[in-house]
Amino acid sequence: MLRNSVVIIGLILLWFSPVHATPLKGIVFADTDQEDVNLTQEQPMGMLSLLLKHSAGSLEFEQQQVSFKRGWFELNRLGNACMYNKFKSPEREKLGYFSKLPISIYPPLRLITLKKNAHLFPHPVDLTKPDTIAKHSIGVALNRSYGDTINAYIEQSPDLFFKRGGMDSSETLIDMMAVGRVKAIIEYSEEVSAYLERNNKQLEFDTVMIRGVEKVDRGYMVCAKTPMGKQLIDRIDAIMQQKAFQQEYIEMHNEFFTQEERLLLQPELLGIFENSESHSTPHSKSD
Repeated sequence: MLRNSVVIIGLILLWFSPVHATPLKGIVFADTDQEDVNLTQEQPMGMLSLLLKHSAGSLEFEQQQVSFKRGWFELNRLGNACMYNKFKSPEREKLGYFSKLPISIYPPLRLITLKKNAHLFPHPVDLTKPDTIAKHSIGVALNRSYGDTINAYIEQSPDLFFKRGGMDSSETLIDMMAVGRVKAIIEYSEEVSAYLERNNKQLEFDTVMIRGVEKVDRGYMVCAKTPMGKQLIDRIDAIMQQKAFQQEYIEMHNEFFTQEERLLLQPELLGIFENSESHSTPHSKSD
């Protein structure tokens, strides 16, 4: 009798696992040209496609093009909307449900400049001393969050930065740097490399450490603060707890980054999953 009860309970748990759950359909906002990058399809560091792969059909996303600024306004207008790779903050947690674990982990943001212009910037560059840098020489995407530290630098010294709005603003800034319209941008070095490879472009660039920005960045999934948004984020959390997902997640990060960056990320990659086993919510590209 006991044995039969155990079997029945096991079958019930299996049925309600992500593998057998009823598919949930969501909309993922993307600030990019859909013909250029489809977040739901496999690509370098395509962690959203990895999430869908391990959902075993229990999760579906349709991509919708929305700018950085509009994304947060539109998030709760559509009950099943989500955003990808977002910094977590107390203010943002009031607007949406965040995944317990980060969907991606990145080395710190860097100042990216052409090799021929590297001499224009101190190494490391101190953005609290704008008098050492030409005005409007550093390109940043309008309404993108670069984390608390860099956001504060941008607010304190607005004349130092050239702000680019619109769709694909981060990618457009790379092209502007290439032709000299800005002398540098703030970006993840591997994102620049991936953009150049994706568009068959070549560019010799340098990465410069930003003083005060040394910590690894975590980007999260965030869904609308609605009943459907809660269902989506709960399912995302369940998929990310799977050992198979976690193993491939680490492998994809290791393949994407350089040896130096892998050494920096490795403790963080291992730590988030160790913490997830003993704590329901760990401490908090993201943008």
